[in-house]
Amino acid sequence: MDDKSPVEKLRQRIEAEIARLPQNTSAAREAIYDKFRAVVTGNPKFTHLIGALESTITQIEQVEMVHSPEQPSQTSTTRPGAAEPTVRSKSVPLIAIALAVIVLAGAGWWYLGTKKPNPEFDRGAAGYAIDPENLKAASGNPQYVGKQDGQDYVLEATGPSPIYAANAVAIDPAKTYRLTAKIRVLSDDPAMQGASTYVGLATYDSNGVLQTSAPGAHRYAATANRIIKSSDGWVEVQGEITGEGNETHNQFRPGTKSVRPMALLNYKSPGAVSQISYLRFEEVK
Repeated sequence: MDDKSPVEKLRQRIEAEIARLPQNTSAAREAIYDKFRAVVTGNPKFTHLIGALESTITQIEQVEMVHSPEQPSQTSTTRPGAAEPTVRSKSVPLIAIALAVIVLAGAGWWYLGTKKPNPEFDRGAAGYAIDPENLKAASGNPQYVGKQDGQDYVLEATGPSPIYAANAVAIDPAKTYRLTAKIRVLSDDPAMQGASTYVGLATYDSNGVLQTSAPGAHRYAATANRIIKSSDGWVEVQGEITGEGNETHNQFRPGTKSVRPMALLNYKSPGAVSQISYLRFEEVK
């Protein structure tokens, strides 16, 4: 009798295909991952495994990165007015594209799995979805517009605009993580006299199923229902999350195995226009 869970079987099948590769390269693994994604997203019976698949890919790539000679090439630049340097990709090999998070030497910036990193919206809404379950792409939606602001890039959102990382990031609730976002409001909603803003994490169990236990639809570790006004200029919101429980937004839900960083811009603020400059998720200890 096979008592393995669907997630365990999924990982075994992926690893078996990787083991059969004549040459184990990031490009070859990427082709395997895409094949599994096509199966999972194309069959209604398997769509509940989307999150679990991305978490599995994340875990496999973390191991592959340790043993692979391929390393992402990056340059650090300082954003005008920022307190610390930010990481931008200069020439990103496919191994970096396949990573959902780098967890080495204390961990670094959050990277979207199997997509070019876009935590600073260099490519507009690419790598983001507008819902946490069906993961409908934000790209191509006129509500979301990528723009350049001096040397920076921003994603501009008109009216109520949720964004979720398209791919899940595997986490360990015993560790501490920091979530940071930089947001400004260009046009205030008249009734709200600003724009209501949330920044947090959508959480998922071991099967990639979205968790919804209170408090909150998500865990708003960085900010919840903060009214940002156009007169405030750029506002950075930040918070940490660790442990498991249902007491505060700074705890993962019991059983959380992966998360998607998210922001809800202009909540109940149809007349507002907001911009987000970065959405970062990192392990801190």
